[in-house]
Amino acid sequence: MDNSGPRRFFFVYLLVCAIVLASEFFELQTTYYLSKPLIVLSLLVFYSIYTYSIKHNTKRNLLLGALLFSGAGDVFLMFEQVSENYFLTGLFFFLGALILYCLYFLLVLLQNRPWNLHWLQIAIATIVLVYGVEFYVINNFAFGNLKVAILFYCLTLCALGIMAAFMPYKRSFKIYITMLIGVISFIVSDSIIAIERFVTEMPYAGMYILATYMIAQYLIVSAGMKMITNVNPQIA
Repeated sequence: MDNSGPRRFFFVYLLVCAIVLASEFFELQTTYYLSKPLIVLSLLVFYSIYTYSIKHNTKRNLLLGALLFSGAGDVFLMFEQVSENYFLTGLFFFLGALILYCLYFLLVLLQNRPWNLHWLQIAIATIVLVYGVEFYVINNFAFGNLKVAILFYCLTLCALGIMAAFMPYKRSFKIYITMLIGVISFIVSDSIIAIERFVTEMPYAGMYILATYMIAQYLIVSAGMKMITNVNPQIA
């Protein structure tokens, strides 16, 4: 398949990201509300078009579902200042997205059975687990009534990071690194959200959250698409 489409999409996605970041930085609320949903929507359209021929594929559908849940989560989190219920609903949808990503990784692991893990994969998985546990233990005092919900979210996020570390790498190391960086970016983004909302204010937190989130979704979707199709998106 011609790779010009994925290359063109990358620049479209870059433009969308630039608009969202600019609207966040300059506090252009209307532009922000209109442009932020385009982050996932553009990925959703791109992914749907380039995987359209693979209609009855479980892994394809899991990634598609994860994007749909992410898009819904984005919309609700935009209005979290209005009511905490919007934040909780957004958290629920992103938890759904993480679970679907985990199921996708689990299917890949079961199909490839990469049980002979490299020591570096075990080290990365250990770091993710230790980081997740310490992050929750250190900050749980600030989570209030959401302690249980955030614990479950942290465990799911850790599971995602561990499975990303255990993904097969011998077939394509580039895909492996792309996916791993995407998942780590997701962990960083959610960590900043938790610190900013529950622990302490961070300068330019919104910019960091958006930037890492944009990187995470693009890399995960691009690498996932390469694993289930013959498409070869250009990862910048």
